[in-house]
Amino acid sequence: MILLHWHGALQQKIVNAKKFFRIGFCEELQAYIMETNVAWIANYDRYYAISEEDFRNYETAPERFCEKYSREIGQRQDCFTENFIGSSALRDYDGRIGFQNEYPAARKNPFAGYGYAHGILYAHIVWKNGEFFVPPIQKTQKQNDEWVYPLRESCTLLRDSSGMPLCYCLNASQ
Repeated sequence: MILLHWHGALQQKIVNAKKFFRIGFCEELQAYIMETNVAWIANYDRYYAISEEDFRNYETAPERFCEKYSREIGQRQDCFTENFIGSSALRDYDGRIGFQNEYPAARKNPFAGYGYAHGILYAHIVWKNGEFFVPPIQKTQKQNDEWVYPLRESCTLLRDSSGMPLCYCLNASQ
């Protein structure tokens, strides 16, 4: 696990202002990334892994790129694909609303940046009772309309003091 205070700095950046995304190479992550801008109460970015080939082909076939990544760009319920690696907003992480404020923080803000492992930006949450790495929500819909959450397979469900589900956390051995 690598600890980061990452802010989505991309090199060789290409901007698509009409569809509100940027693509480029992230030196710190050693990966090609697409950042989509989400206009919510406050603007924030979602981060998706893309292939080097897709990045290189964008200039000659931008419509093909946009078609391939239409779910990610479209920001509908199905935008949290296997390509989703993180977000600058904790609302896109796998916990209930406001999970980061459930326990007393060990510092002013319980969000301490990211832990980067296996190509995923886990939210690094630091409470007085420990450090936790919460995965972004990745969900895919199966043929029977059931949702599957692949990152939960390597996580443990953390519960609050009353036993209610709070958030998923990466297992320490991962």
